[in-house]
Amino acid sequence: MRKILFIIIALTAVLHATAQSYLPILQDGKEWLFQLEMRSYEAPYSPVTKQLREWIDGDTIVGDVRYWKHYREDVAYQSTETQTYRQLLREDGQKVYAKSMDNEAEETLLYDFGIGVGERFNDLLTVDGTDVVCAYGSNLKRIDFGQVKWVEGVGSSHSLSNPYGQMLSDGITRRLLECRVDGQCIFTQQDFLNAPVVTGINGASTIRHDKQPIFDLQGRRLPQQPQRGMFIKDGKKVMGR
Repeated sequence: MRKILFIIIALTAVLHATAQSYLPILQDGKEWLFQLEMRSYEAPYSPVTKQLREWIDGDTIVGDVRYWKHYREDVAYQSTETQTYRQLLREDGQKVYAKSMDNEAEETLLYDFGIGVGERFNDLLTVDGTDVVCAYGSNLKRIDFGQVKWVEGVGSSHSLSNPYGQMLSDGITRRLLECRVDGQCIFTQQDFLNAPVVTGINGASTIRHDKQPIFDLQGRRLPQQPQRGMFIKDGKKVMGR
């Protein structure tokens, strides 16, 4: 009985800690490179492939709410003329919301990393499983919907702005290639398939947690707050003193 009670307490502590360690997706200087493949009815076996880049650059206030500015461009034609100011994004807890530039437009829920196994997201996706994956020194929550995977701090295996995979049925295939912070790669498409991080307690996460987790500019968790240099705390860049 004591052994069972100990396991329950340990699992509860681990799950509680996991909720406390959430790594935000949105931060200044983060970018996503993804491949887009378009097929037409006229030439279904001759797809047109191109690479696109999404990134966060600066913020704005709408009403009393702070949003990040989300951009996208075709990598082959990089210039200020090809950059598209797509939408506004904000993160609250473990949820990411999107909103068009129209002040009167309503928000839509883009991600919810608090969702659990068996739960549905926006009545379109059902969670098959959750675990923790390690990439570039960081342990991150992974949510498996079957046709698409999400990873905390990164987003969807298809692209940041497409959390649904091919559910949109628009004839376009998207595939995330890399996620970067200040030019440094922190996640790749292959990392979505990494083996889960486990311990001896029923495959629970091995993440260590503090009340306010701190990360370097590459998204790696730091054991303590650095005295010098820039780091990320509470989703914001902070300069050590």
